[in-house]
Amino acid sequence: MLQVLASAAGGDSRECILNGAGHCAAPSGKSQQRGRCTVTVVVTGLGAVSCFGSGTGALWEGLLGASRRPDPAPDVCGLPARPHLYAVPDGDAPARGTGRTGALLAAAVAEAVAEAGLSAGDLLDAGLTVGTSLGDIDLSERGAGTDADASVPPATHRVTASLAARFGIGGPGQTLSTACSAGAYAVGWGAELIETGQADVVVACGGDAFSRVAVGTLQRFGLLDGECCRPFDTGRAGMVTGEGAAALVLESAESAGRRGRTALAELAGHGWSCDAHHPMAPEPSGDQLRRSAASALAGLDGAPGAAVLHRAG
Repeated sequence: MLQVLASAAGGDSRECILNGAGHCAAPSGKSQQRGRCTVTVVVTGLGAVSCFGSGTGALWEGLLGASRRPDPAPDVCGLPARPHLYAVPDGDAPARGTGRTGALLAAAVAEAVAEAGLSAGDLLDAGLTVGTSLGDIDLSERGAGTDADASVPPATHRVTASLAARFGIGGPGQTLSTACSAGAYAVGWGAELIETGQADVVVACGGDAFSRVAVGTLQRFGLLDGECCRPFDTGRAGMVTGEGAAALVLESAESAGRRGRTALAELAGHGWSCDAHHPMAPEPSGDQLRRSAASALAGLDGAPGAAVLHRAG
């Protein structure tokens, strides 16, 4: 999954999904031309909970300061060996009495919705896309068969349903569980809901909390570096993972204008593909990566200014 964010001052030409007849599925009143439509998707709200604490401000300052070091995995993971990970500080972490992933996501969504200035009426028709690998699997791990509710399999869609109920989001909803790319897929899917006229506003979010299954699986595959994250270093031994959540409020530029909101950024493009080569490793030729990149960059004028890379291990 690859995405392109542009400044809010960018052009208004957007690549959009084609309908079955091969025409741009633009909302009523939007112009159409050769599979492209003029629906501009902008970001009007941001939210985050990370190892630096609660809020996008804490995340930004923490990244600039580069002062955070990974800590031993929390006891909740229940592993014999405790790898070093980036955990949400106890003072900023939601209570563990509820599903931790859902609680982290709720905190991020609350911040994003507040910054976007969305009212209850706005949220009633808004869409919701959630990316999460395992959802609130910690409920089952903690229940251990002793609590009727906690022993229910934590299907990932339950997190989405809970968020929709909590914030009164009544539009189309979607849960995406594509491992590390789930949050990016949520943003791309949310953009397509707007581009195709299914929603004017979408809350797109992604998050996961540490759990025995999550950390144990990464450890079993040998993907965790016990010391630090050092990409491109000859001595690298894997990655250092973290827990947290992030949320974006996406909406059409027309909707943002009606509400008098300032766009923080424009989503200039997104692309996805799947090579089905290996559970962890991409197909060696890179053809599918190039395909998704080309799709994401199709609507961008000029070259991208930065690239953010990811790899599991």
